[in-house]
Amino acid sequence: MTTTCKQCITQASPVWHHIHRVEGALPRRKSEEDWHISHGWAVELSGEGFAVWTFFSDLPPAATFAIAGRSSQTIHGIDICRAAFEVRFLGYDVRTLMVSNERVNRGSAQMLEALATYPRGVDPSTVVWRQPT
Repeated sequence: MTTTCKQCITQASPVWHHIHRVEGALPRRKSEEDWHISHGWAVELSGEGFAVWTFFSDLPPAATFAIAGRSSQTIHGIDICRAAFEVRFLGYDVRTLMVSNERVNRGSAQMLEALATYPRGVDPSTVVWRQPT
């Protein structure tokens, strides 16, 4: 689905029309009828000849997803970056993932705290995660 564009850092995604690396600040959050930008975390799982990006609103589920993915025999690398998810209606929804250079390092205090927080926020009956209070 990825459209050919000079800013895209990868090609051929079933989810994203565009995946861009953003230098500096991410675009501001926006919530309009035909244009929405939310902030969160992007996770890249990569293996031999492929990479898959996904977006999470919060770091604990993003970190848990990345670590679980890395446990697979087919995943050789993970990347967790602060990101923005944009949806613009241009006759159809155009989805763009904007990935910053701010990363979470494996084994860092930030990563360990995110992994410890995730189980406290999951509702076992719905498997929905919410920030614990």
